[in-house]
Amino acid sequence: MSLLSLVNLPSFTAKPSMPLFFAAKRKVHILTPHHLGIAATGKVPHDDETTDTRLRWLRTVIDVQSEDICNWTDFAQEWATLSLGSVDYHVRAVACSPSGLAESGGCIAAVLTSNMDLTLWGAAKNVIHGEWLKIFEVTPFLVSMQDTTQEPLRRLLQAQITSVTWSGQARFGITPAPCIDASLLVTGSRAGTLCFLRFDAKIGRLQHMQTLQVADTWLTHLSFSPWTVINSGFCESWIAYTSLDGSVGLVKLQVMGKFDESCRVLGSDYAVETSFGNPINNIFATKDECGTTALNWIVSGDKVVLVRCRPGVIDLWSPSSSTTWSGSRSMYIRPQVITVGSSTLQPVSGHAYFRQCDVLVISLFDGTVRTIHNLFLNPEWDVNTAVQLTGQLVSEGLRRIFVEIENEEITNADVNRTSGLISLDGFTSVVLIQQSSQPADMSVKNEVRQTTHFVAAQLCHADHIQDTLLNVLVHILTTANSDTGAAPIHLLRPIFLWLESFPELHFDILKVLRSITWNPPTLRSLTPWSTDSGLDLRLRFRKSLKRDFYGCDGLLSLRLRLQLTEALMNCATLGSAAIKEECYETAHSICKLISDVMLRVLIRHLSAVTSVLSSRDMPFILRVIRRASQTDSFPNTQREAHALLDLIGGSDPSYISRLENELEEAVSEPCPACKEPVSMETTARPACIKGHTWDTCVVSSFIMATPFVRSCIGCKRKAFLPLSMRSTFKVGSNWLPTIAQSWIVEELLEAVTRCLYCGNSFIATVQ
Repeated sequence: MSLLSLVNLPSFTAKPSMPLFFAAKRKVHILTPHHLGIAATGKVPHDDETTDTRLRWLRTVIDVQSEDICNWTDFAQEWATLSLGSVDYHVRAVACSPSGLAESGGCIAAVLTSNMDLTLWGAAKNVIHGEWLKIFEVTPFLVSMQDTTQEPLRRLLQAQITSVTWSGQARFGITPAPCIDASLLVTGSRAGTLCFLRFDAKIGRLQHMQTLQVADTWLTHLSFSPWTVINSGFCESWIAYTSLDGSVGLVKLQVMGKFDESCRVLGSDYAVETSFGNPINNIFATKDECGTTALNWIVSGDKVVLVRCRPGVIDLWSPSSSTTWSGSRSMYIRPQVITVGSSTLQPVSGHAYFRQCDVLVISLFDGTVRTIHNLFLNPEWDVNTAVQLTGQLVSEGLRRIFVEIENEEITNADVNRTSGLISLDGFTSVVLIQQSSQPADMSVKNEVRQTTHFVAAQLCHADHIQDTLLNVLVHILTTANSDTGAAPIHLLRPIFLWLESFPELHFDILKVLRSITWNPPTLRSLTPWSTDSGLDLRLRFRKSLKRDFYGCDGLLSLRLRLQLTEALMNCATLGSAAIKEECYETAHSICKLISDVMLRVLIRHLSAVTSVLSSRDMPFILRVIRRASQTDSFPNTQREAHALLDLIGGSDPSYISRLENELEEAVSEPCPACKEPVSMETTARPACIKGHTWDTCVVSSFIMATPFVRSCIGCKRKAFLPLSMRSTFKVGSNWLPTIAQSWIVEELLEAVTRCLYCGNSFIATVQ
């Protein structure tokens, strides 16, 4: 085991996502690993803040203030509604939504405090190192929606949240994936109820879907299984819950993407229908009133195993069709002595699953680690394999890291308390929290001197990583699914972390990229719009564009290849100039393929709305036709561009001829500084004859002479901010150039929530 990164950070619970969320007392620290493939968008910590330069972190924070805490006496005067967690409140848990729900295109964080209240937070302008603001108070909403016929005490107990989770995005098996949000925020209450909520991004509020009574006591843990496609447009998932008495139950959820008959224009649209099954109680044969310390689904492809942890025991449950074994199994934790505080009864404080070797790593609060091998075949404790990933070895490795990072002499009385262990990349790396403790010393001095460290570590030997890295890459490229909404930076993280460490693999990576066949996406045929223009047209136009831009697996595959190739080009350990030249040619060809698909999508949408186009829309439309008609464009793209030109011109040959003459002028724009013409075909950063150089919008291709610009965190390509962000920046004017002030351009900017080339998030460059 080796240390990758170290940050001083007081933290206790963790949420695996992109970025990482760590709850620490009254704050939620949000960390993004600054590895190869992610552009530096702000201050990266120096060596005095992180001890290893191999992996650094971009950081921001959610600060929960006292005014964010609910006062339960405002709702009822019952003694049973009081919460001791309000005396010295802290963040208890964080649940993250799928990407794309927030206005900025990122995720939303649901923050649960010890006072049993819940709030939603989102990034205002910059998800990586910008400010996060509270966007919705869930607790008053839960109180207001309760049945008024119930007694006040029960209504309030149902609104007091004890556990929370957020499902992933539902998978419908439809191509391109419908642009609909079917994720669910689920809360468990003091009254033993499950409340299912869905966030409506249009109005920035939650919608109540269903409330189920599943227990008579507190619900302490919740966990969603991944969505499974049953038929086209139909999928299901399970939510597991555990109550205070130690029982574990399941509820089946089924989601259907129902075709909306009223939305045939501009492509088919879908509405979400959700159904909830009856609770299945006590899936494990035994209850343990000592309580559950962890509950989570472990996933490998289409196989799932539910893991329940309790003092001294790990319980496993598998559906009959998921693995080679079924039913429930209990595995008693074996003794392992590292310090005076070692005990099998210590609570489980984290876990990580590694698919390549089918090993589940489980950490206990006392700093020891256990490993379950062959989880989906025949679960058993430590097995001698070539990976050498055993609990004893990992525990000793964590202990060595603890000794290395502590400034004082370490004895057997110093316990390296470990919490929040999660997988960093799903491959070989984990992140965790280590804190020094002396449980035998009751003096206050030790508590005051405590230092908590955020640690990133590699579990496997470098030889194993090198041998399996290419297999991991093939798995990523062949199984990536656009339904999940995962960004390429997140999917390729296991590759980016080790790309510079193994320069001998760079040529093999290029061979893998060439060897995997790419299937072009089948683009939809759109029904033309025949009524007047208005808000309904704009919303459908935006939604249809977004679906084609981000709902195709073929485009996601191209974006993964492009970002990996561009990362190779920027790799400090890249070998010969020949490899770099091959990287450049590969990236250029992938960019051309992506640009061609984007142009065809845009042309088909423009062809569907020609009846409502005006003269203000023509500069952008002619620019699109000009770009698609170039000699190096693909034949199908050229034909569709000429068909769009004929469609705009109608049956008037003179008008078509005039439009063809204007195509030459469509790629020219006045310089914002001196008004001299700027040709947009010469370079990526065009210049006028006086030498004024400008960046151009990657979405609309117009010159950006405004600070209201967003930048991709992966490839640094830039685009105009959508005009819906005017309220965020408190600006009333239109920052688009006059030539670009068209409803087509405005809706295109609204539809593009992530980079069209590499598929990663944008962040605002102005704060």
